[in-house]
Amino acid sequence: MMSPSSSKDESRREIPRPGLGDELEQMSSMFPGIVYIYEVGSQKFRFVNEKIKDFLGYTREEISAWEDDLGNLVFKDDVEVVRKAFEEYASLQQSVNETSFECRFNRKQGDWRYFRTHGKVLHRDEQGKPVSFLMISQDITEQLLSEEEFRKARELALETERMLQYGIFEWDFKRENGSWSPGLYELLEYPAEQRQPSPGYRQYQKHLHAPERRQLDLMVKEALEKRSEFEYEHQVLTEQNQERTVITMGKVIVNEEDDPVKIIGNTRDVTRIREYEKTLKKNLQELNRSNKELEEFAYVASHDLQDPLRKIIIFTERIQAKAGHLLNEEGVMYFSRIMNSASTMRRLIDDLLEFSRVSRRNTEFEPTDLNVVLKSIKNDLELKMEDTHTTLIIRDLPVLEAIPLQMSQLFGNLLGNAIKFRRKDIQPVITVSSAPLSAAEKKKFRLPHNRKFFKLSVKDNGIGFEAAYSTKIFQLFQRMHGKTEYPGSGIGLAICKKIVDYHQGVIFAESDGETGATFIIILPERQEERIPDHL
Repeated sequence: MMSPSSSKDESRREIPRPGLGDELEQMSSMFPGIVYIYEVGSQKFRFVNEKIKDFLGYTREEISAWEDDLGNLVFKDDVEVVRKAFEEYASLQQSVNETSFECRFNRKQGDWRYFRTHGKVLHRDEQGKPVSFLMISQDITEQLLSEEEFRKARELALETERMLQYGIFEWDFKRENGSWSPGLYELLEYPAEQRQPSPGYRQYQKHLHAPERRQLDLMVKEALEKRSEFEYEHQVLTEQNQERTVITMGKVIVNEEDDPVKIIGNTRDVTRIREYEKTLKKNLQELNRSNKELEEFAYVASHDLQDPLRKIIIFTERIQAKAGHLLNEEGVMYFSRIMNSASTMRRLIDDLLEFSRVSRRNTEFEPTDLNVVLKSIKNDLELKMEDTHTTLIIRDLPVLEAIPLQMSQLFGNLLGNAIKFRRKDIQPVITVSSAPLSAAEKKKFRLPHNRKFFKLSVKDNGIGFEAAYSTKIFQLFQRMHGKTEYPGSGIGLAICKKIVDYHQGVIFAESDGETGATFIIILPERQEERIPDHL
């Protein structure tokens, strides 16, 4: 091996040097790591075992040609750390013979591995300073990665517990102890110094009030007897004397003899959720009250307006009958406009009354065959369909739990609109069809996956509407077209939406403004129980 005093034309070192004997070679080959001797003065390796090839891919012949042993072996970011470690070795006192460090070693393949190195003084000079070290390096890459992954997993678990406000527990009933996760300690507001090593069921019970403690005891006892699970919502008092609402869920674990040995589970803080639900319920009550008042106002106002409007119409007709011959052309025009305005107002009042009645009726839901409903509407529209040469195609429709009269009103409005907003150049064709709603569509419209829904469509080939108005058309008094050409109150589609909402459904419209319009109605096969307005 080369040293500072070696001949300059000597270009290679032999590793190991003859004279070391075979004992070190044989012993080092049995050790699961890299064994080498490092000389302090020359800062070179005097011996390296064959294992270096297994771990790093280098042969001893390749190492013997290195000019900078540490620079080639040690990862560049760790070289300074290792040099300082060797400098500390060189200053070791007579009484200190061992030390260690960790760093990364380069592999021939271009990557690196983590190694933990233990060093022992092999020789000292006359002044007692270390001359050479025997170094043993073990690959700890997988260990460090496992430790890092474990640390990250623990941090993730703790952060998840904090974010979701829950903690995990294990209650061992044979040993009368258990364990809590950090999240449960935090939920119950335990300071770090008060956290016990193995808290069990009894420790958790201390945070419950007496009645709830007895109830939990009964549920745990039943679960142990039946080898089952339990779930209990209750109050806890934290170590900081704060009341919290929690849900505790547990599952019994049995041994090979089917004897219950412990319960594992979690406790989740639902205080904020319950407070939010109370606020939401209060707001819903206020909204229901406000809506009811508005409906009452609309009903009373509309009802009370009918009498003066009726008198305006009657007296206008009498004036026309008795003194109509005295009116000039301008007077006749004025009276005609009065009558037209009165008729428009009457239609508006009637529609407002109908709008307010949708949720005021106490009619019960019942199985309703939509095929029968559509046939009845077709009969009612027969004359209008003949006059406009309208073709109505009714596909096979389902039987739903609904209010028949409101279904007639819903589809009557939609068919009436389809005829009204027809094209002048082609004969109107209206198609009513249905299909079960798919799982993907339920997810799209955020509907319960465990209920059956039908998608009903009313498609026409009329004038349609611009896509920008697809949601506005269901609002009160929204009109997409002029009153003169297409008379109406602008309430019909608002009534449709209110009926569909009352039936726990969804309604929307699609059109490109050129090829007609399609109204999609999604209704459940069965109605769920409703929350009374006073709750």
